[in-house]
Amino acid sequence: VQFLENYMYNLDPKKAISIVFATPRFDAAAAGAGARAAANLAIALRGEKAAESLYILPTEANVNGMRDMGVDPERGAGRTALDKPGMTFQQMVDAAIDGKLKAMIIVGDNPLMFAPDRARVERALASLDALIVIDSLLTDTAKLAHAVLADVPAYGKTGTFTNAERRVNRLHAALDALGDARPALLALTDLANAIVRTGDASSTAGRWSYAHPDSVTDEVAQNVAGYERFTSAYSFWGKARIFDLPSRFDAQAVAHATTPVRSDGSLLLTTGRTLFT
Repeated sequence: VQFLENYMYNLDPKKAISIVFATPRFDAAAAGAGARAAANLAIALRGEKAAESLYILPTEANVNGMRDMGVDPERGAGRTALDKPGMTFQQMVDAAIDGKLKAMIIVGDNPLMFAPDRARVERALASLDALIVIDSLLTDTAKLAHAVLADVPAYGKTGTFTNAERRVNRLHAALDALGDARPALLALTDLANAIVRTGDASSTAGRWSYAHPDSVTDEVAQNVAGYERFTSAYSFWGKARIFDLPSRFDAQAVAHATTPVRSDGSLLLTTGRTLFT
């Protein structure tokens, strides 16, 4: 604290300060507390310009864009609250083990590596009647699947991603699909249409049909708050944010978890993110 006070006293207002916080994967509570502490630090150092100085880095790429699209059990597109929230991953694991969840589609993820309690996750996935994995790698999770649909890697896709500044960036495919691989968009569209045909005999085939990823971009612009300007015709990618930055902030209380003293002198090992990550 004394260091920060001295630093703020000698601070040159013309110099910019960036505070970057990479959230830990292993503890959601710790990630939230760390983000609040980082926000408090930004407010203390930058005042009204705190929002343009703070960058929270999720554990995966494009997490902000995914949540904006509604890939969240509690919030839909535009991060609007849902009347009927979905299940979290841990709730899905419990439901699969209890026989209440029969099928799962996993896209670009490997919970057998990243989720805690691998044995329990493996038991849940093995309990499913149908496990479909869409991935560019044959992961441990894919090896358990009833069906694996080959995806193309990120640099083989066309679309957009929303970065830590909440700026929307354009992504162009730099690699042609290899073998029978196809972008996940096509696989998910085919699955959606197949489910509709199976569940409703009167429905017409191809209810979801996208001639190009730009069609998805235009649909997002029409339906997701904040993305109105980001159509396929938009030419200033990476320049604009999906919302205007606020200029007033309030510091938040941050709970500090104390580490118990280990009288036997043993060490407590935890995992963290490297600078490379």
